[in-house]
Amino acid sequence: MTRERPDPSRSAAIDRERRGQTTQDFVVGIGIFVLAVAFVFTTVPSFVATPTGSIDGGDTAQIDRVAATIVSDLETETPNELDGEAFNRTYSHHWNDENATEWLGLRTNADGDRFDRVNVTVRNLALSGADEPVELESGVSLAAGDTYRNQTDVRVTRIVTVTDINESGDLEQGDPLRLEVRMW
Repeated sequence: MTRERPDPSRSAAIDRERRGQTTQDFVVGIGIFVLAVAFVFTTVPSFVATPTGSIDGGDTAQIDRVAATIVSDLETETPNELDGEAFNRTYSHHWNDENATEWLGLRTNADGDRFDRVNVTVRNLALSGADEPVELESGVSLAAGDTYRNQTDVRVTRIVTVTDINESGDLEQGDPLRLEVRMW
C-alpha cells in the first residue's frame, strides 16, 4: 500500500468541511468562555446585593458571646436547658437599652446610646418554617429585644430545651428548641 503524497499546491487550500478544530481555536474559545464566566460572577452579586452595612469577624464574635451569656445566665442544672420563667423575668419584662447593655455587654457611645440592636427568640426546632416564638405556660412568648425588620444581621443559633413551656399539639416539655440571637 503506497501512500499518495499531497500536491503542495493544493495543501494550502483545504476545504472548510474537511478542516478540524485547531488548538488555537480551542484556546481562544475557552479563553472567551472563562472571561465571560468571570464577568458574570463579579458583576451579578453587585446588582443583587442591597447596599447595607457589612458584617465582620468582630460582630460574629460579639453575637457568639451574647448567646453564650444568655445560655449561661438562664441555664438550669441540666446542660443547655434554660429556665423559661427566668427568661421571662430577665429579658421579656425588663428589656431596655440600659439593661441590655449591662446584661449582654453591648457597645455604647459616650452618651450611653447602644450601637447594636439585639433580638433574642426561642423557636420550635421541629417546625422549620415556624416564625412564632415558643410560649410559656403563663402565655408569655419567649422573645425579647429590639424589633427585627429584616435588616442585615449576624445570627447565632443554639439548640436548647426550656422549662415551663406551654405544651401544644406539636410541642412537649424536653423537646429541642432553637435559641436565635440576632444582632444588627
